[in-house]
Amino acid sequence: MEEPSLLAHDFDSEKTLLINAGVVVAHQAGEHRILHDGVVVIRGNEIIHVGRSWDGRPDEVMDARNKVVTPGFITTHLHAGGSPLDKSWIEDIGTRQFSYSGLPEMLPARGGAMNEAGERASADYSQIELLKTGTTTMMEQGGTSEYILEAVRRSGIRAYIAPIFKSGRWLTRNGSKIEYEWSPEAGEAGLDYAIQFIKDREAEGDDRIRGSSRPRRSTPPRKTYSSAPKRRATHWTCRSRCTRASRSSSSTRWCSGTA
Repeated sequence: MEEPSLLAHDFDSEKTLLINAGVVVAHQAGEHRILHDGVVVIRGNEIIHVGRSWDGRPDEVMDARNKVVTPGFITTHLHAGGSPLDKSWIEDIGTRQFSYSGLPEMLPARGGAMNEAGERASADYSQIELLKTGTTTMMEQGGTSEYILEAVRRSGIRAYIAPIFKSGRWLTRNGSKIEYEWSPEAGEAGLDYAIQFIKDREAEGDDRIRGSSRPRRSTPPRKTYSSAPKRRATHWTCRSRCTRASRSSSSTRWCSGTA
């Protein structure tokens, strides 16, 4: 039996599509509602009715009585250019000294083995997978923003694209200790690119595709300590144009503009 699919519906027309659903995840009076054996009616690209039944005459009827019909899901953290390669590798393999995370060792290896064609194939695959599993909005954080932009325009998914910028990277040379290499100039250049990317998306005026900001790592804090007894104040300024922050505490914390 052929699976029901919305891909055949012409959302640019004024045709009416009625979906007979086994379960509808709906929304009413500020709350989600679970509706069994309900209908969803779409005219063009607008949902005009959700309920037990509909008295109108649809142009098309879709049988989804063994399906769950939901609003589009949102993924709030995505690296489309690499995520297909992470599954059952970076996420599932790790060592105790890194809290069982595979990131310190596996991520640099994967990055070194990737090329542009692989990143583009991963970006295309990610969007297909998202749409097939009901995700209609993605928040992308990555370094292949220009190609992601092209792919999003083709796929029709709603996207918030954030070019990642950073002024340092972490690595392990011996498999047991995390070290950092810093490059403030790279962070500044990445921030300038991200700002321009956001401005370009705003100028296009396409509400479906927006630019966003995603700083990944800033330079080390510059510390000063007060001479007051029994109290230590830590002050620092991030050199990635973050807001100056101060904290009276014995612990060191990053400002809100870094991750």
